[in-house]
Amino acid sequence: MRVYPTLTVRKPAVALLWATLIMGLVGCGASHQMSLAHDVLATPPHRFSDHIVMQEQAVDRREDTSRIGQKTATLFAIPNGSVETTSVVGIEVVMQVKEALESAGYQITLAGAPFSGPLPTNILRVQINEFHFKNYNWLAPLFITWGNITLTLTLENPEGKVLFARTFQQGGNSYRPFEGGFDVAIKEALTKILNQIVTASSTEEFRQALKS
Repeated sequence: MRVYPTLTVRKPAVALLWATLIMGLVGCGASHQMSLAHDVLATPPHRFSDHIVMQEQAVDRREDTSRIGQKTATLFAIPNGSVETTSVVGIEVVMQVKEALESAGYQITLAGAPFSGPLPTNILRVQINEFHFKNYNWLAPLFITWGNITLTLTLENPEGKVLFARTFQQGGNSYRPFEGGFDVAIKEALTKILNQIVTASSTEEFRQALKS
């Protein structure tokens, strides 16, 4: 009788460990840099020509201000790389908000902090409360990416009195093969939040605060 070699079936826990190690090696990655971008913004209901002085860098209230996303590997979502902006996050966010306000017709002047213009003027500030995205690869080669952005806009007079304040929050996600989902998810959330800002800047409340 011919004897055939036998294949030992590994226990599920051992098989999972091997799969995890392999995915960890394959998924190993370094930091990824990207510039913030948005899709085409919705047409604003009205266009305005008012002048707005805007602080050139957002106030970043996050604990980790160096990145906007976290890449992970293995079924246990072990961090293995970060997603960062090509320049300071606070500067890139302000530029995105500036483009949104300009789409509504506003004339924007960026200024440092503290503002030292020739005449006292109200100043618009952006605050970053949340900007974080992450991905999981337990369905590899399909990568699931999601996260949230939360920004607060305040308009203050020269004495520091808040004339207008509004917080905006939006999320974005992506389901794409391999790791190319951060740009899609971030762009989705950013576009939605910028459209909210355009709508808020078109309200009578915001317009009256500008004139205060």
